[in-house]
Amino acid sequence: MSEKQSIFTFDGSRYMPTDWAVGPWDPQLLHGGATATLLAHGIEATQPEPDWLLAKLNFDFFRPIRKTPMTLRTEIVREGKRVRLVDAFLAEEDVVVARASGFMVAPTYDAPAPLIPATHAPASWQGLNPVTDAGTGRHLQFNSDIEFRPITAPFSGPGIVVWVKAPYDLLPGTPLTPTCRTAAMSDFANAIGIWSDPARRGFINADIALSTYRRQRGDWLCLESAARPDGDGIAVSNVLLYDEAGLFGSVSTVCLAKPMKSLSEGAPAA
Repeated sequence: MSEKQSIFTFDGSRYMPTDWAVGPWDPQLLHGGATATLLAHGIEATQPEPDWLLAKLNFDFFRPIRKTPMTLRTEIVREGKRVRLVDAFLAEEDVVVARASGFMVAPTYDAPAPLIPATHAPASWQGLNPVTDAGTGRHLQFNSDIEFRPITAPFSGPGIVVWVKAPYDLLPGTPLTPTCRTAAMSDFANAIGIWSDPARRGFINADIALSTYRRQRGDWLCLESAARPDGDGIAVSNVLLYDEAGLFGSVSTVCLAKPMKSLSEGAPAA
């Protein structure tokens, strides 16, 4: 890819998803990562100072989100000296289809050094072989240019670890910020959970809960499946987030069982 593709365009009032915003299952429905990126962008735009951290993001997807012009609205729920709570709403034709809540905090530079060391760091992405997503060949989509480099083989059992890279801009000429890049990749917490299941059972996620203690550094992000409890068609996928500097956050998502043909065909589906 000679130049970065954008996930959305903007006409001054509405956001239009591009082909790189859609998911693998339907070319007219958005990928959860693209939706999360746009909501994170809206919340981050309300940041009071550059050094404030958007430490927690909760995303709720109310229904399948179509590839159609949409509006983004934000509302400051709570304002404080060290905290700010902001809600964002994504709407199609005035119908809200997704929302996010963001919790921002101001840093305390004179705080004591951490008492608990970070967990182990995964091996570097360099030298690892990339894998192809199962749905990529069907149509242009969010996964088309995402690069996946697993440390452990998909469907080999619990504890899957994989590096991912999103080579996109949010809008033409507007690069992804570290926060938006992390939001874009947070949707893959469900996929990493699926990859941890040798039975290759498919699940879809209806929400994402993302927490970080610092901004992601560099282009690459690593997801490690920490736990995947499930029963009665419901699963919770818990993932640790790393970059090349080490652990910086986690993601949890509630997932609902859904048959996925591509999983039975033998290729990973993200």
